[in-house]
Amino acid sequence: MHFFLRGPTPSPLSRRPVCEGDEVLVAAPTPPGAHIRQAGEDIEAGAEVFPVGTVLGPGHIGVLYNVGREEVSAVRAPVVGVLATGDELVEGGRPLRPGQIWESNRRTLLALLARDSYPAVDLGIARDDEEEEIERRLLDASSRCDAVMTSGGVSMGDFDLVRVVLDRIASVWWMQVAIRPAKPFALGKIGTVPLFGLPGNPVSSMVSYEILARPGLRKLSGRARDDLVRPVIKGVTDIALRGGRDEKIRFVWVHTGFAEDGLLHMRAAGGQRSHQLHAMSLSNALAVLGPREVIEPGGEVGLLALSR
Repeated sequence: MHFFLRGPTPSPLSRRPVCEGDEVLVAAPTPPGAHIRQAGEDIEAGAEVFPVGTVLGPGHIGVLYNVGREEVSAVRAPVVGVLATGDELVEGGRPLRPGQIWESNRRTLLALLARDSYPAVDLGIARDDEEEEIERRLLDASSRCDAVMTSGGVSMGDFDLVRVVLDRIASVWWMQVAIRPAKPFALGKIGTVPLFGLPGNPVSSMVSYEILARPGLRKLSGRARDDLVRPVIKGVTDIALRGGRDEKIRFVWVHTGFAEDGLLHMRAAGGQRSHQLHAMSLSNALAVLGPREVIEPGGEVGLLALSR
């Protein structure tokens, strides 16, 4: 019921209670249960609070405490070891001799893992001509990591000792995936530890991580099946796009943003060859083009939005 005091209205600051002798006017009836929170209004007894595969965020934590659960079964993020391979690789800052390059793939992959909240172990650089060193590093990684990721040595070259070593100590499937960039890829296990073998070209290595390795790591993290790969969203291209002349799916590094028309627009970020890192660093999405697909400016394009 609604109650009103007859007589002078007290100051809101006085907070004067209703006292004996005051007159009360009942202005309207109050329905039964008004202003009362019933048990089970938020979550009914016996109901599933969150399904298996839910990634727990701040809101989930609050709900769990609100239903009296201080402990739940969860899957921890896998620890990933990252190994770069190649005689030509030199740690940044050191002088380069002819035929050498500064190593960047390992650093990029470690940063990608940090972005995706996976603890990482830097396994350094292994030389192509030191078979025992490659084997030692891989076996050591498999003993203390939940997954191992290598960069380089997964192509068809005669001097790819990573391939030789892995064929001896692991079960590996050597693949030529119908995508561009990132065609060569290896997937296997060292004992029971998953292995992801990424190509050595920098841009190919990053695309392999986003398209092939990242879903595997999310599976290891306990993610639900429908939460393993990035969803394809629609955007509008401001440039002409051409798919390859072969049967490969092509991924193009692009930068996206919303325009005045309210639509998501994209433009190329720069050179797209597998050794050109600068465009990769300026991108926030990958445009997906089917074999021989042609999209003119103003056309609709599928995009994989990348977390920054």
